[in-house]
Amino acid sequence: ITGSYIVVEGIRFRNYSSGVGIADPSSYVTVRRCIFEDNNSCGVIAWGTSYSIWDLHDILVEECQFYDHANTQDYGISFNYAAKVVARNNYFFGDHHQTLSFKRKVYYGLAKDNVFEGFLYTALYLGQNLDTSEEDNRSRYLIAEGNVFRPAEGHRAKRPIWVANVDWAVVRDNFMEGRDDVDGGWGEGIGLGDHEDGYLPANPDHVTIYRNVMRRIGGTTTNPGIRVYHRCGDVKVFNNTFANCAYSLGFEMEETILFLNNIFYNSRNGTVREGTGRNSIYEHNIFYPMWKGMGPTDISEDPLMVGPFDPLEVGGKDPKFVPDFTRAFACRLKEGSPCIDAGRFLTWTVGSGSGTQVRVQDASFFTDGFGMAEGDIVKVGDEEPARVVGVDYDMNLITLDRPISWEDGEGVSMAYFGSAPDIGAYEYEPRPWVEEDAIDVVGPKVVVFPNPSCGRVFVECPVSSVGRVRIVVYDILGRTVRKLADDFVDSPGTYRTFWDGTDGDGRPTSPGVYVLRFEVGGLSSTRKLVRF
Repeated sequence: ITGSYIVVEGIRFRNYSSGVGIADPSSYVTVRRCIFEDNNSCGVIAWGTSYSIWDLHDILVEECQFYDHANTQDYGISFNYAAKVVARNNYFFGDHHQTLSFKRKVYYGLAKDNVFEGFLYTALYLGQNLDTSEEDNRSRYLIAEGNVFRPAEGHRAKRPIWVANVDWAVVRDNFMEGRDDVDGGWGEGIGLGDHEDGYLPANPDHVTIYRNVMRRIGGTTTNPGIRVYHRCGDVKVFNNTFANCAYSLGFEMEETILFLNNIFYNSRNGTVREGTGRNSIYEHNIFYPMWKGMGPTDISEDPLMVGPFDPLEVGGKDPKFVPDFTRAFACRLKEGSPCIDAGRFLTWTVGSGSGTQVRVQDASFFTDGFGMAEGDIVKVGDEEPARVVGVDYDMNLITLDRPISWEDGEGVSMAYFGSAPDIGAYEYEPRPWVEEDAIDVVGPKVVVFPNPSCGRVFVECPVSSVGRVRIVVYDILGRTVRKLADDFVDSPGTYRTFWDGTDGDGRPTSPGVYVLRFEVGGLSSTRKLVRF
């Protein structure tokens, strides 16, 4: 394909060299609801020109299925020399070498709400190809959020995410799970940095990794949740949960990484796989059982998570376009957890004032989404949470979507409940959903979590028979805000979806009270939801 404003939809591509190739000059190209099966090279490949990446821009791949049954389709999606590219709500299955890769010099990329089941090497690559003395392949401004990674029946699961040759990357709100008896290769949950003979080393810089959950990473090869391969610049790992991984950390190179407000729970073989981690900084983490390398503010107590931590049941091919985080919720906190209000603020205000621009000690914890995704929702002092819509990293200024007031030295973090942030990926909420939130209870008993919420809301609805499922969000005046589901379900089970807090046009909604209405099999019920 070359051209602009092109849609490729509803086509099955099988046993080709590549399914869809997009070359420059091209812009505003959408590939939607297609199936790519056992193609030789790629399902979708976008390839521009190294010295003019903006000749290939605004590429969207969504709601597609990618299958590699016999190690033939090297890449599901490969982005090269392009700008403003998005892969969302896709399903990947099988033996892809690199399933979804921001491969060569991609500026502004988003991988969101994809499901990866089985991957031979790396599922999601942020900045894959290394530089040479003649070739600049370094990517910038990449985001991976809301993705789910797990093995599949008959297929290994090596490495969910590799952050390599990239400046400014955000890895947030992802869920990764393995099995003790599934081959994990020499892979980890998240890899940092890379090096290879004949190439310049890939040293990732300005990387934030937060609110991710990793369960049983390692497989048969005892790999860690995070492994540092090469030098890193300004990498912050905060508010993540590592549960039952073979090891939590690995250091092929002893780099200085900040580990803050994380839970490292029940690492089966120990905390560190290789190296010592002696150069990294550890603050306000929980290591349970105790690790001799923990910092003076770290805790060694049972974090008291809700569980259960049962092994994953590996299944066969089953297309899913909405990630299922149910098993991640085992890492929510119980009442009385030592993690509650025990975290450190990410940074602090500098000076007092009012308005939408706030100067902080270190703005590099936060993102405005790079124009590709929503900015972080933060809490400054005692003010109600607000969304970050701009960041000046040189001046340490964050711009919020509404005016607030603050004093010098007030704590600034992602939105939290209580007196301080919690430790771990999930903030403790004393009542994630309660019966009095139900306006009527004639229909199905649904779960809305978290509620109240400042970000993504997960919805579960039981389906007892074949029929239509319809879920709509209304504001308090009864106006339609967003249709979340209108599907026909052909078997009983649990219907799952989520609301990201945007309206039907993708615009963020305001804080307030909303109503979710559920219609399932001829019955209906409604539930209140509070956004702040």
